[in-house]
Amino acid sequence: MEKVNYKKEIIGMVEELGKDKEFWNRINQSRDYRNKEGKLGSSNIRSVATVCQNADCYEEIRLYIEYKIGKGNGWDDTLSNKKKFGQAVIDNMDKIYEMAGRDDKETLKIVSLYFGYLFWKKTAIEKGNL
Repeated sequence: MEKVNYKKEIIGMVEELGKDKEFWNRINQSRDYRNKEGKLGSSNIRSVATVCQNADCYEEIRLYIEYKIGKGNGWDDTLSNKKKFGQAVIDNMDKIYEMAGRDDKETLKIVSLYFGYLFWKKTAIEKGNL
């Protein structure tokens, strides 16, 4: 698959998560106005893209998201389909890993893009632009 196709695929994954209005409304209502960020804030998502750039293998990022689910901070909040947000992200990452032919280096690049796009989507939702 070409990179353009990867981008279309991961943007589609992000758009699918972004459609869950009930989930995002609940997340945005949990905002702490002193910190101007909810439990699952934009910077919480964006930081994962940075972690991807420093990781050596895909499994490292997968484990990091499992840790975030356990820690909470919104990653353990439930989507409308009853799946935890973090688990939906892991499912998407697993799909990316397969699309990249289980190549760690390529997967980490694409997963970093995924979190960058998810950051954009979360920011747009947070600011009420969607």
